[in-house]
Amino acid sequence: MPKKKKTPKPGQNVKVEKSAARAVHLSTENEARVRQLLDNVTAQQEEQPDAPVHGSRKTAEEKLHDIYGGLERMGFKQAQIEAVLRALPGVRSQEAALDWLCLNTPPEELPQKFAAHSTSRSSQKGTVRVIASVRNTSSRNPDELPTGSEAPSSVPATASVPRRSDQEKCEEQARASELERQKEKDWIRQYMEAQSSSSDEEEAEGSKEEIDDWELWGDPREIERRKSERAKQAQRAQMSSSERAKLVLRELGEARGAASEAKAAGNKAKQQQFGLLIRDLLAEMKQLGD
Repeated sequence: MPKKKKTPKPGQNVKVEKSAARAVHLSTENEARVRQLLDNVTAQQEEQPDAPVHGSRKTAEEKLHDIYGGLERMGFKQAQIEAVLRALPGVRSQEAALDWLCLNTPPEELPQKFAAHSTSRSSQKGTVRVIASVRNTSSRNPDELPTGSEAPSSVPATASVPRRSDQEKCEEQARASELERQKEKDWIRQYMEAQSSSSDEEEAEGSKEEIDDWELWGDPREIERRKSERAKQAQRAQMSSSERAKLVLRELGEARGAASEAKAAGNKAKQQQFGLLIRDLLAEMKQLGD
């Protein structure tokens, strides 16, 4: 006996062939919202029996899915999409929903790509044109200004603010660098004045550096080696003038101590040699202060 075909019960979903419409993937929460909005649309259509019904419920549901998904991909929020679907229960195109959103949503709440453009919508009284201003950089076309009017001065002033800010930062950094260099020069000059006012013997007594072999330390080749080493060390460490001056000060104290020991030993040749070294170190110190 052949099987009877099952008759679908009321409210039971009936399998239909796949539609040629583009598939839209929505989350479970968004799909529930769309179904609720669809039920509201159906209820409103039932309250108006004279209004013609275009297509089936399945077609209307697919269109709502397309509109909801398209607006969501454009960057609109769920609350905004639900607002336009409630305001336009019979909406059949994404363009109509987009026009309503651009006309009734504040510019600062629109997605970025729509906030900088204008939208228009036609009505029976004419065309209503709404221009959304750009939040960051915007300028009016001089051709759109009335005859005899001038462009507002705030537009070029706003555009030039970042350039002035960068220039002020550069000037502030330059002033800080110049002040730092001036402090280093003042410090070196003050030290030179203090050194010139004191005698070699007093500086030798105050020196804490001890030299085991002062004759070897005063050898011209050793002096040249230390000078070259100071230059390499300063270049390698990228020292400032004040830091380089401290290296010279250290050797200057050692030279004064060696000169004092040579004087105590009665070695006039070494004493004269250390005197020349002290003079060269003072000249190098003065050069750092210039």
